Amino acid sequence: MSETMNEYEMTRAQLADLVEETQGCLSTEELATVRGYLEHGECGLAFEHLCDALRGGTREISPRQYARLERLGIRMEIDSMEWLGLPHGRRWHVREFRQRPTVL
Repeated sequence: MSETMNEYEMTRAQLADLVEETQGCLSTEELATVRGYLEHGECGLAFEHLCDALRGGTREISPRQYARLERLGIRMEIDSMEWLGLPHGRRWHVREFRQRPTVL
C-alpha cells in the first residue's frame, strides 16, 4: 500500500470521520445504512443518505460540520441541492442564497 492516500481514499476517510462526528443527529438505522455504503465504497450514496437523514432529523449540525459537508460535496461533484438548506445553526451565505431555487 502506498504511503500517501489517493483522493478517493482521503474523501472516504473524511466522510467517515464526518459521519462519526454527526452520529448523534442520526437514528441507529440511518447510521448503519451510511456506514454500510462507506464500507462498500459507495461514497456518493453515503453522502446523499447522510444529507437526507440530517434534513429529516430534529438536531442541527454545527456550522463547522456543515462546512466540511459542503467541501466534501464539492469535491465529490455532488449537486449542491443535497446539502443546501440543511439545518446548521448559521445564516445563509450569499453564495447559498443565490443557489437556492426561486419559487415562481
